[in-house]
Amino acid sequence: MQPKYYGAAAEYNKPAGGSAGGLSGILKIFGIFIGAIIVIAVVLSVVSSIGKGPQNDFARLVARMSSLQNLLDKQKGNIRSSDLRTVSATALILVSGDTSTLAKQMRVSFGLEAVPEDITAAETDTTTDPELKKAQLTGGFDREYVAVLRDKIAAAYQLAETLKAAGGNEATIDALNKTLVSLDALDSQLTKLAL
Repeated sequence: MQPKYYGAAAEYNKPAGGSAGGLSGILKIFGIFIGAIIVIAVVLSVVSSIGKGPQNDFARLVARMSSLQNLLDKQKGNIRSSDLRTVSATALILVSGDTSTLAKQMRVSFGLEAVPEDITAAETDTTTDPELKKAQLTGGFDREYVAVLRDKIAAAYQLAETLKAAGGNEATIDALNKTLVSLDALDSQLTKLAL
């Protein structure tokens, strides 16, 4: 008498998950877990950057206005045209007031005591001084100065408009409106100059 299985393949019931059932299931669970961690990290990163967007943009506006204020103050002695001197002096007063108001609002609305260093570094102007020195040597300082001012005013105006459109509390919107009115008036005065 021969055993029944002699010469025939033994029957083997495979576990539900393949030949390595337990290991395969563990790997699947581990993969899902890693995938979930990656998705959560990406979501947190996006949410964090969105939350800092208005704060960083507002700090950027303060940096741009401060840069404009420094330019107006530093170059006032190089201006030849009396009309431009008058406009520049008015601009310095308006921009100084707006910069101060915006910096105060940055502290109140966003808790920032100063513009972050990375934003200050990104907004640092390294090309204007050499351009103006060259223009001073060639006798075209006033025209070049007006062009530089108009570019800086346009950049600050565009950012202030973007921030206003994004919304905010009443004091922030008021500060932005005041800045927009000042910048618009300055650009208009500079446009009217005949140099």
